[in-house]
Amino acid sequence: MFYWLARALVRLLLLPFCALQVEGAERLPSTGPLILAANHASILDPLLLGVAVRRRITFLGAAYLFSYPGLSLLLRALGVLPVRPSSGRAQWLKESRRLLERGEVLGVFPSGGIAPARAEVALPGAAHLALCTGSPLLPVAIAGSAQVWPLGRWWPRRGKVRVAFGLPIEKGVLSPSNPGFRAERAALIAQVKEEIKALLLARPGPAGESYSRRRKGGKAAF
Repeated sequence: MFYWLARALVRLLLLPFCALQVEGAERLPSTGPLILAANHASILDPLLLGVAVRRRITFLGAAYLFSYPGLSLLLRALGVLPVRPSSGRAQWLKESRRLLERGEVLGVFPSGGIAPARAEVALPGAAHLALCTGSPLLPVAIAGSAQVWPLGRWWPRRGKVRVAFGLPIEKGVLSPSNPGFRAERAALIAQVKEEIKALLLARPGPAGESYSRRRKGGKAAF
């Protein structure tokens, strides 16, 4: 319940600042497990994804964010899963797998944090989970968010933001004990990187969906 109230509030607050265009929303499965892998250039990115996707997203978040009491309370209320590298991947991987087995949506930023200058970096978490669970992995490109709310700025400024969804990538289940697992994971990481890069470079198409519009002729309401 809190997630949907927060999403409605974010929409209300974003409207004065962001002209949000969403492309490829029809590629999102309406049910079943799904991993969203997006570039991360601004603090706005998880908020934009939450608005663009009509299913609830559980995000992975860096553990240090949970060291701030107020922020920690908010993140936990939203269901964000803390990733603690120092304690190994076991706990957050287990929680992520259980979430996907329940048919839910997991949001991952493969860069491991806000990285406007190194969007090509891709950590293995999303690919690892996709192979272990057989869940579809869907690349997402977010363009313009760093201009609306760049690092070091206390408040966003007006601008245009585009969220573009690629095609789901399905590889089936592959056990980490399989000799070919690491190679398959590396290939999947490379594929996701290229897909996101292509989506970022693509010009906005005529089928783009405006944040503030209702459904008209195939365009989705948000």
